[in-house]
Amino acid sequence: MFRKGRRFDDLVLFQRDEGGLSGVGAPPGGEFRVLDAWNFLIPSEWGPVVVQDRILPTAFADPVAWVRSVTGSVEIPEWGVDKPSRSLMEDDRFWSLIDLLGGSLEDEAIAELSDALEALEYPDIVRFRDTLVARLRELDHPLNTVGSGDGDERVISADASLYYRCEIVAAGRDVFRDHLEHPRPGEGLAGTDGEALLGIAEDASVSRMPAPEVSIETGTNPQHWPDAPEPPRDPSTTIPSPGPFSYDIQISRLRLAPPSLRAHIVWTAYATTAEGTVREIMGCVAQGTVAAAREEVIAYVRSILRADEVLYPDVVVYRPGIDGVANGNQLSGVTRRSRLSMDEYVQRYYTGELLPPGLQKAGE
Repeated sequence: MFRKGRRFDDLVLFQRDEGGLSGVGAPPGGEFRVLDAWNFLIPSEWGPVVVQDRILPTAFADPVAWVRSVTGSVEIPEWGVDKPSRSLMEDDRFWSLIDLLGGSLEDEAIAELSDALEALEYPDIVRFRDTLVARLRELDHPLNTVGSGDGDERVISADASLYYRCEIVAAGRDVFRDHLEHPRPGEGLAGTDGEALLGIAEDASVSRMPAPEVSIETGTNPQHWPDAPEPPRDPSTTIPSPGPFSYDIQISRLRLAPPSLRAHIVWTAYATTAEGTVREIMGCVAQGTVAAAREEVIAYVRSILRADEVLYPDVVVYRPGIDGVANGNQLSGVTRRSRLSMDEYVQRYYTGELLPPGLQKAGE
């Protein structure tokens, strides 16, 4: 455990050999204390690895409340979480740009909108494109389509239907809202001009645009298409993941293979029993995102719990800021800010002897 000011880091270290700790490093200018040392097993080349698994020596009258107070005090660094989805453009601003088309997709109208986009900063061009994608996806409905034939014999044209949705957006906010509330097939020449709107943001940007975060292909919005295919999963988030100590991950860390798209992610889970005991399980996993790591870790931890144990739902999962395991580095743990002394901190979070206000031990 390392303390600097009000910042406490619970560290889980590993040994080079049984002779003792070697290479244990801690940031300068603070207090460092080794609470325990142990070896841990690496059961396979796949999935999460448990680094520490222990039952707290104190039984609690309300173990869930104690776990809630502990997990609520965890400080996750900014770099430790998944990047949020890109923000969309303000609705009024987006439609004011669309209004430059005047409801037309002729060359002159496209040129006027393109000139306006070229005058924007790059992030705003991306926001415009992402907002356009979002509006097209909202319109992806079996009735907002173009096809041939009638009834059960009707055949939908995926491309023409996408271009038809582009024409709906180009017609302005009121027409867009009308088709959201009352979707209906395109008639006549519907779907013949809309393609001009699709690449307008890319053409206006001097820098390469990031890929859209959702699909706009016809029939891919599961809200309106029950049989819409599942979006392809990011290959870096497949489950089970390669183990953080696996051959592939380690040679990637040593730069002997292409860099892995998976991050070193740490986790801490708690399980409680009706008798007031608390089980703390810490480990690490190699995953592409924190969300995927959480999904895999929860499934894994549930598989190793005993019949009388209940998993607390808020499993702590984050990137600790290192690219993998190395002697003396943090494998898993939590970071908290507290006014407690080192001894008080150990009594509250490591042994449970010092309870937060309002809580009590079992039997008291």
